Amino acid sequence: MPATTEPARLFTPEEINAVLAQYELGVVSSVREMFAGGSGSPKALIECARGKFVLKRRARGSDNPFRVAYAHEIMLHLRARGFDAAPALVGTRGENNSMVQLEGSVYELFVFVEGRPFARTPEQARGAGAALARVHALLDRFTPRQPHPPERADTMTLIARAADAIRAGALGRELAALVEAAGPPVADDTTDPPGLIHGDYHPGNLLFHKDAVAGVFDFDSARHARRSDDVAQGLVQFSMRRAGAGPDEWPSEPDSDLATSFLAGYSGDGARMTLPPSAAPACMIRSLAAEWAEGAIAGTLGGVEGAARLLGAVIRKSRWLAEHGTAFSRALTPPE
Repeated sequence: MPATTEPARLFTPEEINAVLAQYELGVVSSVREMFAGGSGSPKALIECARGKFVLKRRARGSDNPFRVAYAHEIMLHLRARGFDAAPALVGTRGENNSMVQLEGSVYELFVFVEGRPFARTPEQARGAGAALARVHALLDRFTPRQPHPPERADTMTLIARAADAIRAGALGRELAALVEAAGPPVADDTTDPPGLIHGDYHPGNLLFHKDAVAGVFDFDSARHARRSDDVAQGLVQFSMRRAGAGPDEWPSEPDSDLATSFLAGYSGDGARMTLPPSAAPACMIRSLAAEWAEGAIAGTLGGVEGAARLLGAVIRKSRWLAEHGTAFSRALTPPE
């Protein structure tokens, strides 16, 4: 889930100057901080003679150069195969490196993308599903030169670690029971082949131009895993209702129209795997639990209090999916 904390001041002028000196940008006319995304990974909008660009400093823990190179290989491969919504990296002067390493930090420069956030329309949800299918199809049989990141720990282990981190043993056990009751994840090599996935597919990582996807960002969590992981996360995130002042007031039920549109978009773009509607509720419960647990362990959910509030929302949403899974699955099933 996206971080809930606001970032502090992002860059110093000296830092900006040192990093931008590595690129052929011409005269820089404007540098504006962008308060978007997680607080640990600051960004700045750069306007210069060559156009508009976004400078990003990698968050601590996500700044291993080999891990960054892995994500960059995926982005470059997608763009080379015609997926223009993938981030366009800018190479450094001289050696054309895709990252800059200075003073123990890792920086990236991207071409700025004009677009708007997800407007919660079925048309945009369908576009998001189709874009994910395109990503999966273009990454099929592609193997980066960098080694794959370690596999994510199983969901039950993540829940136990997270509940211990925020001292929420009883609620953690309740969430674990919901995950266990949901059953095992989809794991069939024929219908759900492992492959490269985005790993963090939610509305905050997409921009839209009208109904079309203009940008798919943040491949920091890309990994080799079941593609149903991406599809389940997309179903959760693009159908989630967040009305109210905070997680305590979020409705439990997903927006079935948005979920149906997302899955239809994914299925309609020639994807080799379509998450069966009958398995969607169980996979969505696992996705909710795993994403919350990873955020709680990493400390990106607004501290102990924020993680605890989100845990309550995750349990309510998971309970709804468990109780209404059959009807929800029917709503996701396309008419014959």
